[in-house]
Amino acid sequence: MKPGVKLFTDRDYVIEEMPNAVQDLPFHRTSIERTDVVVTKPGTLFALTPTIRPKAASQEAALQDAGFTKVDVPEVQLFPGEINRVSLYRKTVQPGERLQFKKLVLLILADGAICVNHDSADAATSLRESK
Repeated sequence: MKPGVKLFTDRDYVIEEMPNAVQDLPFHRTSIERTDVVVTKPGTLFALTPTIRPKAASQEAALQDAGFTKVDVPEVQLFPGEINRVSLYRKTVQPGERLQFKKLVLLILADGAICVNHDSADAATSLRESK
């Protein structure tokens, strides 16, 4: 996760700054509007979402409802605009967990965690069952 890398499948925004704790980790690129994934390998997921402020698309409550806890690190400027200053969250995940969030959550993979888009998981399951 280095500066200049494209963040989303449906926008041209690129990484401006990342928290030090996750700088060298891979992330799961999705739409900026919606994240809907299924965990396929256990590990740790980190999540970035805008820090709560007027007009920011923060999903802090949804992340906490899903079992994520806030990591005590300074917020960073993910991409331009005050509303895009983000906070970092963390969760240990297991295979089969489905995570759904509205705009704006970016998932970062650690400790072997892998997730796939829910549509991809459904397609893979359907394909296996049809053979």
